[in-house]
Amino acid sequence: LITVAALLGVWAVVLIVAVLIARHLLGRRFEEAATHDALTGLPNRALLAKAIDKAGDESALLMIDLDGFKAVNDTQGHLAGDRVLITFADRLRAVVAPFGAHATPARLGGDEFAVLVRRVGDDDLRALATAVVTAAGEPVVLDEETARTGRVRASVGIARQREIGRASCRERV
Repeated sequence: LITVAALLGVWAVVLIVAVLIARHLLGRRFEEAATHDALTGLPNRALLAKAIDKAGDESALLMIDLDGFKAVNDTQGHLAGDRVLITFADRLRAVVAPFGAHATPARLGGDEFAVLVRRVGDDDLRALATAVVTAAGEPVVLDEETARTGRVRASVGIARQREIGRASCRERV
């Protein structure tokens, strides 16, 4: 026979376990919110700065600005602007995917993005910058119902840590 006290004890254990699981999950969510952009899911400025601090002298930073984004955002609305940012973030992930763990794409804010690349040669770095520009220039579907599209371009600057130093790379973000 199970007593009331035994049942209360079981429920107390279940409650404690549930609280511990909830705290763990919330902690992970808070960490994610502190290190990733809420709209695109890309690492944010803070996480990129930490990655720069850990990167060696053979790393490079691509600074990316979406040209024409303000016009899309102002004329088509913020939802269309968000669609452009999310689509570009997805394309940026795809472009850096071949570099695996050697590349960290990030959204710095607004229409500014960056990619930290480690252990990459000059030819691969130029090819990556070209791929970013190409990916940005593809049309973006702004409205599924009307098939309305928008287009932006990307300006990309490249800085190598060995040439300008880690502190200077970090200041750029």
